[in-house]
Formats: sequence, C-alpha cells, structure tokens
Amino acid sequence: MWLLRVPRAFQSLCSFVAKHVAPCAEMQSAAALPLAGLSNNVRTFKSLGGPSEIFTQARIWKGGLLSSLEKPAFLGDLPSRKTRAGRLVSHDRLSKRKGNKSLEWRRARESWLHRLSAGQAVPAAKLHELLVSEPQELQKTTLRPQKGELQKTTPRPQKATPKPYHQPSLDSRKPPQPRSPKEAQRMENPNQNKRKRKHQGPESEWRGKLDMCTKLRDVGGALRLVQEGVDGGFRFQARNFNQVLYLCAAAASGEPEVGGPEASEKGDIAGTSENGGIAGATDDRGVLEAAERGSGEDTRQGSEGTDGDAGSSVIDKGWEVYELMQQQGVTPNEATFTSMARIAAVSGDGDRAFALVKQMSAAGISGRLRSYGPTLAAFAKAGRLEDAFEVDEHMLAAGVEPLEAELAALLSVSAESGRADKVYALLHRLRVTVKLVSPETIAILERWFSSEAASAHASGSFSPEEIKSAAEKATGGGWHGKGWLGNGAWTVEKRRIESNGRCSTSGETLAAVDLDPAEREGFAGAVARLACEREQQPDDFRNFQRWLDEQGEMFAVVDAANVGLYKRVHSDGSMAWPQVDTVMSGMKELDPSGRWPLLVLHQRRTKGAPATRALKAYRDESRFYGTPYGSNDDWYWLYAAVKKNCYLVTNDEMRDHIFQLLGDNFFPKWKERHQVRFTMHEDGDLFELPPPFSTCIQESLEGSWYFPIRDSDEWLCCHRRRPTDQDTALKP
Repeated sequence: MWLLRVPRAFQSLCSFVAKHVAPCAEMQSAAALPLAGLSNNVRTFKSLGGPSEIFTQARIWKGGLLSSLEKPAFLGDLPSRKTRAGRLVSHDRLSKRKGNKSLEWRRARESWLHRLSAGQAVPAAKLHELLVSEPQELQKTTLRPQKGELQKTTPRPQKATPKPYHQPSLDSRKPPQPRSPKEAQRMENPNQNKRKRKHQGPESEWRGKLDMCTKLRDVGGALRLVQEGVDGGFRFQARNFNQVLYLCAAAASGEPEVGGPEASEKGDIAGTSENGGIAGATDDRGVLEAAERGSGEDTRQGSEGTDGDAGSSVIDKGWEVYELMQQQGVTPNEATFTSMARIAAVSGDGDRAFALVKQMSAAGISGRLRSYGPTLAAFAKAGRLEDAFEVDEHMLAAGVEPLEAELAALLSVSAESGRADKVYALLHRLRVTVKLVSPETIAILERWFSSEAASAHASGSFSPEEIKSAAEKATGGGWHGKGWLGNGAWTVEKRRIESNGRCSTSGETLAAVDLDPAEREGFAGAVARLACEREQQPDDFRNFQRWLDEQGEMFAVVDAANVGLYKRVHSDGSMAWPQVDTVMSGMKELDPSGRWPLLVLHQRRTKGAPATRALKAYRDESRFYGTPYGSNDDWYWLYAAVKKNCYLVTNDEMRDHIFQLLGDNFFPKWKERHQVRFTMHEDGDLFELPPPFSTCIQESLEGSWYFPIRDSDEWLCCHRRRPTDQDTALKP
C-alpha cells in the first residue's frame, strides 16, 4: 500500500487510483488508463465515482498527497515540465525547489484541485503532479489557510503550574563546592575587564610599570625600574628618562606623592611601595602628562627643597640617571633640562642650574618660564642680586615674560640688598603684570617699606605740574614713574578703601586708571585687524571705519540688540523699542554736552514700521549705524567705543571666543573703565557706571603706593609721614 496520511478528500482519490490503476501492470502510459471518460484528460471525479463536494474543503497541510516511496508505473513516462527559463526540468527536481518557488508550486497544486472540484478539465500531466508526494524540504513550509477554508487548529500547551517553593532543611543542603582559581579571582575583582589582554613582552611590561610609578610619584620604584631596565638591556627613550627625572625633582622639592601618607610609610624614598609602586595605582593622567613634559608647571617653589639623607640621595640618583641618559646617547629636550635645573636649584647649585639653561638655549631649544623659575629662585634665596638679574635678562631675551612669583623673588633679593632703584623698577613691572597681589608678595612689600633703606632714600626734585602731567597724559593715570617722592619713614597699614576711592589713612583719592593713548591706539588696531580677519566682507568693516572717522566726539555707544532684547528671552524675538528709547534718552542726559549716543544694530532688525519710526530720529542725527548682512555687530560697537574712548552701554559680559582673541593685556583694563550696565524696573531705570577708582596697583601724585590684596577687601597702603595730610586727587 503506497498511501500516506493525507486529508480525507485525497484519500478517496488515492483509494480509487490504487483499486483500478495499480493492478493493470500492462498499462505503461497515461493514454491507456481504463477510466471511464478519461483519455488524455480527466474530466471530473464524478465519472470516477468520487464525490465532488469533498473537494470544497480540500487543503494541503504539512504533508503531500502521496508518498514518494512508491509511484504508479503509468505515471513514470509523463513528459517533463518546461520552466519559465525554457529549460526542461523533471517533476521530481521541480518539486524539490525551495523558497518562493516551493510556495508557488504548492499554491498551483491547490488551484488544480479546486478546478477538479468545479468539474473543469485537467491534463494528465497535472494529475501526475497531484499524485506525486511533496518532497521533505517542502513539507517544512506551511501555507496559511485562506479566507473561507478550514483551519487546522492545534491546542495550545498549558503552562505547568509552578510548584510551591519549600526551604530545604540544613541536612538536605549540598555542601558548597570549592571554586576554581579563575572563579575565585573573578569574585575578588568583579569590576575587572573580562577581555583578555594581549600578551606583552618584558619591555612593554617594564614601561607600563614605570608609568604606574609616575602616576603614584613613586621615585623609589622608578629608580629600581631604571636598574632593572639596564640589567635587562631595555631600550630607554627620552620619555622614560624624563619621567624618572621629574620624580627625582619633585621628591627633592618636597612635593607629596599621589599615593598618600600610607605609601610613604611603606616605602624607602618618597612613597616607594614594597612591590615597586605598582599596587594601588590611581588614574591620574595629569601627573603622567606633567612628567612627560618634564617638571610641573608650578616649579617656582623648587628652591625650598628637602633636608636630610632622603633628599640628598634623590638628588644624587637624579644626576646618575642624567649621566646614564648621556651614555646611551638619548638627546635631551626642554623637559630634561628643566628637571635637571630644578634638581640643581634644590641642591643650592644655582650656577649649575643656569649652565643647564644656557646649554638648552645653545642647543636651539626654546626655554619656558618653568625652565628659568628654579634658577632665579636659587639665586634670590642665596642673595645673589646680580646673578638673579642676569637670569632675568636672559629670560627677557628669550621672549619669556616673568610672572608674580619671579618678580617677587627679584623684589625680595633687591629689598634685602637695599637697592631702592631696583625695587622701584620692579614695583612698576609688578603693576603691569599683576592686578591683585598675593599675600606672599604683600609680606615682601611690608618688609621693604618698613626697612631703614626705604626710609633713608630721598626723593628727586620734580614740580607738581610735571608729576600731574605724567600721571594724566602720558600714562592714563594711576602712576607717574618719576621715582620715589617724599622723605622720611613710611607708614604701612592694611586698610579698606572707601566707596569713593578715598584712603582714610593718607587722605588721598585713588585714580581711575585707563589705557594710555599708545595702548588705546594699539588696542583699537588689534580689534580692527581681528574684525577684518573674521568678517565675511572685510570691506564692510573698512567702510564703517571711514564713516566713524568722519564723526565727532562721542559720549557712549549703545549695543541696541542687547538693550532691545533685555528680559525678552521667551518672546518672539522682536525688539522692544521703548527700552531702546529709554536707554538712549538716559545716556543723553548723562552727557554734559547733551549729545545722542551712537546706536549700533544689525540691519535684519531694522525691518518693519515700528523699527522705522523708532530709528528715524537717530538716523537724522547720524547716530545710528546698521551693520550689513553677514557681519557680526559685536566688532562694530566694540571698535567704536575703543576708537572714540567713550562708554559702552551693554550687559554683555563679552566672554565669547571673539573677545578671548583680544588677550588679557588691555581688554580687562579697558572693560573695567568703559562698560556701562543697565537695569529696567517699573519705578525707573538705573545705569551702573564704572567705579570711580580702579582696583589695581597705584602710585599717587604724592608718592604713596597702594596694593590691592588678593581674596580680600583690604589694601596695603604705604605713604610717608607728613606734617599735614592734604586731600590730593590723582586725577581730578
């Protein structure tokens, strides 16, 4: 029996064929079928005795019609079927196609079955396709039943009811199994990286350990690694030597290690740990980067050093490492010379430190401030005035500007040497460099003004007119540069300056320090140069420069966009023209000449009837300038305020990148003296004008000196004793 499990409708068909066709062995072709009404075509199953209504529910499910184990003999000689590509493919190969072709073949077979159920003629070749069983790979694909057809439903498996959890007794529990070494290591370090690291060679591991020592500032471990590298024949690089030399310089200067006091207790030198300083490493990339550059940025405290055998041994080891670097032929760089100069300065050998700096310059390596700081501090600590100023001259020739720490060292050695001329010159250098003086420098100044050398130095003969002219016209106020004035001892006190700028001790009024004419012209030129470089159309800004030169003197320039959008963050972005009119009228009232200020605004905000009405009066007075499209109006109002030396009305803090390009030489001083801030309330408007005096180091017309103290509201006031104190203003 070659029947297979198939739907009931096809079982009737197969039974009929097996009964009437299979016994006729002599029939070898479909043309010899002993079926009534069939020659080469099959009419309907009604002539075969099969009911036609059973085909209304015909459906091919997972299996085929008949099994492929046995095939009727009369179906073996049927011709092959021609595919769309024109190739002759046997029915067996055609039936084994996969994918979409398989689905098309099965759907076509269903269509012929429905034709049989409807009584339509079906060729004998199609009858062969209906009787041949479906290949196994086609049985995996199941067609979804169409609408109106019976669907084969299978009951869903019910979820098993979970059994209640019972706490096992202590006797029934299994004893804990011992963990493997890998599991134990994973439990101890749960946050370790699971990815296996690539195998590193001995030299790579040695460099990694040296990096860890640098992070911990473990100088002892680093020195042991140097010896290990020499014994192992490792190839040293300049970076490796700079790391060790940096650690030696830091340890000799007494800088604390990153590992903390626990590391110092366990190690032998500067926090050396028992295992070479590798355990407990922190992710301090800043320390490592500083080591790669050489000594740290703040190396001006290197002259303090450390006492004892530990500091001496570190210094000696540092020189040994430097000699090893020379023996291996590694070229030193700026970081190398800086670290070695720092080590020499800590040991008190300023000459050797300065020789290293000169050697660096001779090699064509540009020095930095950190390269000169330790040498200058060593000479100043030793009281070698001329050598300290020689370092200062070498520094200035190399294009390196000293900061407060270097100037304080020169000031200290000059005060101890009693050189009043040097002190006076350094005070003016300090005035230009420093705005607020640190407490350490204030202590040096107190010692100088309280010394006998400062009291014994008499003043030169200058008329008051010469001093006033020098203070107002040539310098912009705040100093005159004519030398020490007055005679006698100095009164040194720390006082608070009154809101009007008056000192209660001396009775003098501090000046409002502004840029001098040369500084102002240089600052205006820098703004114009940057504007032409940054603007899309430089010619537009040059046209504005020519237009501004044709205008007369101005009292103020108004940033119209900042005023018109004041407190309108959540609005539609339109200008508040009443606010602009209020500010313009208020600044006109403050001007002694009663002139309108200059209003600067971008052209895209000048469209519309409200803008036209508001700007008409300012256009008629030539007090309005609209910046063209594609330009930044910040350059325009800033240049106008600097060029005309007038006020700038804006609440803009001017911290954008374009203002950072101006640097810190002139811009902060100019901003303090020229920016006018404003507020608007229902009861009235308020302008915040610049303070009546400048917070900076000042020299009065009477020869007094005033130093603002950093992180304090007090000033160091130094003036000579006089029989009567006259209220003299620096700048009327």
